[in-house]
Amino acid sequence: MISLELSKRLKEAGLEWEPQIGDMFYFKTFKDWGIDAINSEDVNNNLDETRDFIEEGFWILAPRLDQLLAEIEKRGFIWALDVSATNGNKVIGYAMNIATSLDWEDEEEFRSDSPTDAAASALLWILEGVGK
Repeated sequence: MISLELSKRLKEAGLEWEPQIGDMFYFKTFKDWGIDAINSEDVNNNLDETRDFIEEGFWILAPRLDQLLAEIEKRGFIWALDVSATNGNKVIGYAMNIATSLDWEDEEEFRSDSPTDAAASALLWILEGVGK
């Protein structure tokens, strides 16, 4: 799961969120932030209230890898995710490569110790307009 900081940066960069059952999100408490998941009641019975919490910044999406990859594709990019580093049999690094065409001439690479963070960094790069 991506960090609160990266989640906030994605939201600030314009990542929109239509809540779905099972989505993970950070929620603001009196002193700190917690983590929870959207449940059927949030979507079926309290959708307006749920949207208000999201719009006001009290709830911030912590997108899954599949959601990040779908957003990257939606914005016209192709992607490749590979292991970039190992320590014996343990994977310790990932590389997310994105481009706008299969010739990969405009390829950009984002590295992290998790595939989700690598994909989130790539999407943030796109949303911030660097990738346009």
